[in-house]
Amino acid sequence: MSIDRRSFLENAAFALAATKMMPHDWGAPTHDAMPPAAADQKKAYGSGYFGEWIEDEFGLPAFHYTCDQINDPKAKTEVNPGLLAATEHVHQVGNDRLVAIASNYGYVRVRQMGVEFNQAGLILAPKVPLASFRFESPLLGIIKSARGYQGWYNPVAQGTYSIRLNLSPLEMKRVSRIEVNGKATNVRPAGGVLEMRGPGGDGTPLRWSVLGG
Repeated sequence: MSIDRRSFLENAAFALAATKMMPHDWGAPTHDAMPPAAADQKKAYGSGYFGEWIEDEFGLPAFHYTCDQINDPKAKTEVNPGLLAATEHVHQVGNDRLVAIASNYGYVRVRQMGVEFNQAGLILAPKVPLASFRFESPLLGIIKSARGYQGWYNPVAQGTYSIRLNLSPLEMKRVSRIEVNGKATNVRPAGGVLEMRGPGGDGTPLRWSVLGG
Protein backbone atom coordinates (compact mmCIF):
# COMPACT_ATOMS: atom_id res chain seq x y z
CA MET A 1 0.00 0.00 0.00
CA SER A 2 1.45 3.33 -1.06
CA ILE A 3 1.59 6.28 1.31
CA ASP A 4 2.50 9.85 0.62
CA ARG A 5 5.02 11.86 2.61
CA ARG A 6 2.41 13.94 4.45
CA SER A 7 0.49 10.88 5.68
CA PHE A 8 3.72 9.22 6.82
CA LEU A 9 4.74 12.23 8.96
CA GLU A 10 1.24 12.53 10.49
CA ASN A 11 1.20 8.84 11.44
CA ALA A 12 4.70 9.04 12.88
CA ALA A 13 3.73 12.04 15.04
CA PHE A 14 0.63 10.23 16.37
CA ALA A 15 2.69 7.14 17.17
CA LEU A 16 5.30 9.18 19.02
CA ALA A 17 2.65 10.98 21.06
CA ALA A 18 0.99 7.70 21.95
CA THR A 19 4.34 6.20 23.04
CA LYS A 20 4.93 9.07 25.45
CA MET A 21 1.44 8.90 26.86
CA MET A 22 1.10 5.16 27.40
CA PRO A 23 3.54 4.70 30.33
CA HIS A 24 1.82 7.45 32.32
CA ASP A 25 -1.62 6.04 31.56
CA TRP A 26 -0.59 2.50 32.51
CA GLY A 27 1.37 3.54 35.60
CA ALA A 28 4.68 2.35 34.15
CA PRO A 29 7.92 4.19 35.03
CA THR A 30 9.39 6.52 32.46
CA HIS A 31 12.92 7.63 31.76
CA ASP A 32 11.97 11.24 32.49
CA ALA A 33 10.88 10.56 36.09
CA MET A 34 13.76 9.07 38.06
CA PRO A 35 12.73 7.27 41.28
CA PRO A 36 14.06 8.92 44.47
CA ALA A 37 16.13 5.85 45.27
CA ALA A 38 17.88 6.07 41.90
CA ALA A 39 18.54 9.78 42.44
CA ASP A 40 20.06 9.08 45.86
CA GLN A 41 22.35 6.48 44.31
CA LYS A 42 24.02 9.23 42.32
CA LYS A 43 25.13 10.97 45.52
CA ALA A 44 28.46 10.14 47.10
CA TYR A 45 28.65 7.43 49.75
CA GLY A 46 27.58 8.76 53.14
CA SER A 47 25.13 11.30 51.71
CA GLY A 48 21.55 11.30 52.88
CA TYR A 49 18.61 13.35 54.03
CA PHE A 50 20.66 16.13 55.62
CA GLY A 51 23.04 16.72 52.70
CA GLU A 52 25.73 15.15 50.57
CA TRP A 53 29.47 14.77 50.31
CA ILE A 54 31.08 16.91 47.63
CA GLU A 55 34.52 18.02 46.51
CA ASP A 56 35.32 21.59 47.54
CA GLU A 57 37.29 24.23 45.64
CA PHE A 58 40.55 22.77 47.01
CA GLY A 59 39.77 19.28 45.78
CA LEU A 60 39.08 18.05 49.32
CA PRO A 61 36.03 16.21 50.64
CA ALA A 62 33.36 18.45 52.17
CA PHE A 63 29.83 17.84 53.41
CA HIS A 64 27.22 20.15 51.86
CA TYR A 65 24.58 20.44 54.57
CA THR A 66 21.22 21.30 52.98
CA CYS A 67 18.70 20.59 55.73
CA ASP A 68 16.83 23.50 57.35
CA GLN A 69 17.45 22.36 60.91
CA ILE A 70 15.43 25.23 62.39
CA ASN A 71 12.15 24.37 60.63
CA ASP A 72 12.51 20.71 59.64
CA PRO A 73 11.17 18.41 62.41
CA LYS A 74 13.39 15.58 61.15
CA ALA A 75 16.43 17.56 62.28
CA LYS A 76 15.44 17.40 65.95
CA THR A 77 17.16 14.84 68.16
CA GLU A 78 16.70 14.52 71.91
CA VAL A 79 20.06 15.12 73.61
CA ASN A 80 21.32 15.72 77.12
CA PRO A 81 20.77 19.37 78.09
CA GLY A 82 23.87 21.54 78.11
CA LEU A 83 25.88 19.58 75.54
CA LEU A 84 24.24 20.26 72.19
CA ALA A 85 21.04 21.86 71.02
CA ALA A 86 18.34 19.45 69.82
CA THR A 87 18.81 20.65 66.23
CA GLU A 88 22.61 20.88 66.27
CA HIS A 89 24.45 18.31 64.16
CA VAL A 90 28.22 18.04 64.45
CA HIS A 91 31.11 16.36 62.68
CA GLN A 92 34.47 15.78 64.34
CA VAL A 93 37.74 16.21 62.48
CA GLY A 94 41.34 16.35 63.64
CA ASN A 95 44.60 14.54 64.24
CA ASP A 96 46.95 13.79 67.15
CA ARG A 97 47.40 17.51 67.92
CA LEU A 98 44.06 19.21 67.35
CA VAL A 99 40.46 18.03 67.45
CA ALA A 100 37.69 20.23 66.05
CA ILE A 101 33.92 19.88 65.91
CA ALA A 102 32.07 21.47 62.98
CA SER A 103 28.46 22.50 63.64
CA ASN A 104 25.55 22.85 61.21
CA TYR A 105 25.11 26.36 62.60
CA GLY A 106 28.25 27.45 60.76
CA TYR A 107 31.01 27.46 63.34
CA VAL A 108 33.86 25.18 64.36
CA ARG A 109 34.92 24.42 67.93
CA VAL A 110 38.58 23.59 68.50
CA ARG A 111 38.65 21.48 71.64
CA GLN A 112 42.17 22.32 72.77
CA MET A 113 41.56 26.04 72.17
CA GLY A 114 38.56 25.93 74.46
CA VAL A 115 36.56 28.10 72.04
CA GLU A 116 32.85 28.46 72.70
CA PHE A 117 30.50 30.79 70.81
CA ASN A 118 27.47 32.46 72.29
CA GLN A 119 25.20 35.36 71.41
CA ALA A 120 27.44 37.82 73.26
CA GLY A 121 30.67 36.74 71.57
CA LEU A 122 33.38 34.27 72.62
CA ILE A 123 34.37 32.25 75.66
CA LEU A 124 38.02 31.17 75.56
CA ALA A 125 39.61 28.58 77.83
CA PRO A 126 42.81 27.53 76.04
CA LYS A 127 44.36 24.29 77.24
CA VAL A 128 47.09 23.72 74.67
CA PRO A 129 50.05 22.28 76.63
CA LEU A 130 52.61 24.58 75.01
CA ALA A 131 54.49 27.65 76.25
CA SER A 132 53.50 29.41 73.03
CA PHE A 133 51.16 28.73 70.14
CA ARG A 134 49.30 30.55 67.38
CA PHE A 135 45.84 29.81 65.97
CA GLU A 136 44.57 32.01 63.16
CA SER A 137 41.43 32.00 61.04
CA PRO A 138 39.29 34.63 59.27
CA LEU A 139 36.77 34.43 62.13
CA LEU A 140 39.05 34.47 65.16
CA GLY A 141 42.61 34.19 66.32
CA ILE A 142 44.41 33.49 69.57
CA ILE A 143 48.13 33.76 70.21
CA LYS A 144 50.01 32.74 73.35
CA SER A 145 53.55 33.95 73.90
CA ALA A 146 55.89 34.84 76.75
CA ARG A 147 54.12 38.21 76.97
CA GLY A 148 50.67 36.70 77.50
CA TYR A 149 47.60 36.24 75.27
CA GLN A 150 46.26 38.24 72.38
CA GLY A 151 43.75 37.66 69.65
CA TRP A 152 40.84 38.92 67.58
CA TYR A 153 37.22 38.20 66.74
CA ASN A 154 35.74 39.15 63.36
CA PRO A 155 32.10 38.02 62.98
CA VAL A 156 30.04 38.81 59.89
CA ALA A 157 27.90 41.51 61.52
CA GLN A 158 29.22 44.63 63.21
CA GLY A 159 28.39 45.03 66.87
CA THR A 160 29.72 45.17 70.40
CA TYR A 161 30.98 41.78 71.48
CA SER A 162 32.26 40.11 74.63
CA ILE A 163 35.49 38.12 74.91
CA ARG A 164 35.65 36.04 78.10
CA LEU A 165 39.11 34.61 78.75
CA ASN A 166 39.49 31.88 81.36
CA LEU A 167 42.94 31.80 82.96
CA SER A 168 44.60 29.67 85.60
CA PRO A 169 45.32 31.34 88.98
CA LEU A 170 49.02 31.56 88.11
CA GLU A 171 48.32 33.21 84.76
CA MET A 172 45.88 35.62 86.37
CA LYS A 173 48.53 36.80 88.83
CA ARG A 174 50.86 37.73 85.96
CA VAL A 175 48.33 39.98 84.19
CA SER A 176 49.44 43.62 84.27
CA ARG A 177 47.83 45.19 81.21
CA ILE A 178 44.63 44.55 79.24
CA GLU A 179 43.91 46.20 75.91
CA VAL A 180 40.80 46.27 73.70
CA ASN A 181 41.27 47.58 70.16
CA GLY A 182 44.63 49.05 71.09
CA LYS A 183 43.45 50.92 74.19
CA ALA A 184 44.18 50.02 77.79
CA THR A 185 41.12 49.07 79.77
CA ASN A 186 40.44 48.35 83.42
CA VAL A 187 38.97 44.87 83.67
CA ARG A 188 38.59 43.16 87.01
CA PRO A 189 38.78 39.36 87.08
CA ALA A 190 35.77 37.48 88.36
CA GLY A 191 36.09 33.80 89.18
CA GLY A 192 39.21 33.38 87.06
CA VAL A 193 37.57 35.05 84.06
CA LEU A 194 38.48 38.30 82.31
CA GLU A 195 35.67 39.79 80.24
CA MET A 196 36.61 42.30 77.55
CA ARG A 197 34.04 44.16 75.48
CA GLY A 198 34.37 46.25 72.35
CA PRO A 199 33.15 46.92 68.82
CA GLY A 200 34.13 44.73 65.88
CA GLY A 201 33.00 42.63 62.96
CA ASP A 202 32.37 42.95 59.21
CA GLY A 203 36.05 43.14 58.33
CA THR A 204 37.14 45.21 61.35
CA PRO A 205 38.10 42.68 64.03
CA LEU A 206 37.68 43.24 67.75
CA ARG A 207 41.29 42.95 68.93
CA TRP A 208 42.29 42.18 72.50
CA SER A 209 45.40 41.44 74.52
CA VAL A 210 46.10 40.28 78.05
CA LEU A 211 49.75 40.93 78.86
CA GLY A 212 51.95 40.03 81.81
CA GLY A 213 54.44 42.14 83.70
